[in-house]
Amino acid sequence: MTKVLVVDDEKDIRDLLLDDLLDSGYQVIEASNGAEALEKVYSERPDIVLLDLMMPIMNGIEALKALKADPDTVNIPVVLLTAVSADEGEQKAIALGANHYVTKPWEPDAIQTVIKVTLREAAEGQSGVDDWAGEKVEASAFISTGDYQLNIKLGGGVPHEGLTFIEGATATGKSVFCQQFTYTALVHGYGVSYFSSQHSATSLVGQMASLGLNSSRFYRSGQLMVTAIPTVDPSADSTQAVLDLASQVKETAVNFRFVVIDVVTSVTSGSQESAIVSLLTKCKEIGNSGNSVVIAAHPAGMSADLLNRFRSLSDSYMGLRVERVGTRLNNVLEVFKVGNAEILTGIRVNFEVEPGVGVRVDPTSRISV
Repeated sequence: MTKVLVVDDEKDIRDLLLDDLLDSGYQVIEASNGAEALEKVYSERPDIVLLDLMMPIMNGIEALKALKADPDTVNIPVVLLTAVSADEGEQKAIALGANHYVTKPWEPDAIQTVIKVTLREAAEGQSGVDDWAGEKVEASAFISTGDYQLNIKLGGGVPHEGLTFIEGATATGKSVFCQQFTYTALVHGYGVSYFSSQHSATSLVGQMASLGLNSSRFYRSGQLMVTAIPTVDPSADSTQAVLDLASQVKETAVNFRFVVIDVVTSVTSGSQESAIVSLLTKCKEIGNSGNSVVIAAHPAGMSADLLNRFRSLSDSYMGLRVERVGTRLNNVLEVFKVGNAEILTGIRVNFEVEPGVGVRVDPTSRISV
């Protein structure tokens, strides 16, 4: 029996396809985002993948790149089933190795037809998939923000190499973005060293799971390492703690390509400025050497001069805040710099953090540039 993996973040779409395909005699498995789809591909080994484009955590293009980059999955046929018009997405998708492209809403019987055609082409060696056999697809240069539209505005996402600075007050979503970037890096095969001021390894894995980011297997395999940032009395001198953190970051960057400090201001508030500058300099050097370093900070934990240093030395810089509009509180992300290029007008978007989903752009908002 042919096994079909249906990947879409909208449950109604998955249910519709599930009913249709089951009635047609297919075995069906489901995934709600690209990252989950990759896990299902390796565990379930489907014969074909129906893949949506616009999904949280990891979008369809990123999942497609990952599938075509792995010799074990490069020959699995992929059909993109998406609301993105063919004019916008088909050429890019086919170039990346997709076999066919179907736009929503689809015509009756269209899905069964495209599945049959795609499987026949794959069996006969006529599909574009064969062109990718044995070829290593270039790894993505970006970390997903968790939202397809926002990734587009950023030219692909947040750069995998360099220093990224996330600034925001308490409860603005700094840790959520750190965790989402971490998960995407793990799925793409990067080792991640995560320094946390709020979580132990167990609680971080649990917190990520509540957002739909299942990192337990990465932690068990050693691909994810979690180190607690020590709690420091705000009235005490934390200079040594900052210097120790700088040394730990430098050491772990040897074996882990991706380093996260969430949040650095838990130890910087009582430190001498020279130690904080030393930490920042080391992180910048690590980023310049080909690694990626993400630093999250609370603006109240640093002087204005230090904040400006972090902003200016970072390759990517984004700010998070909460705005009240009437009786509603809106989470706002603003991107001020990407790839060491300042965005003079800024990129602003409202977002929500949904349990089991992670970051999702508010569908009632619009990205402004």
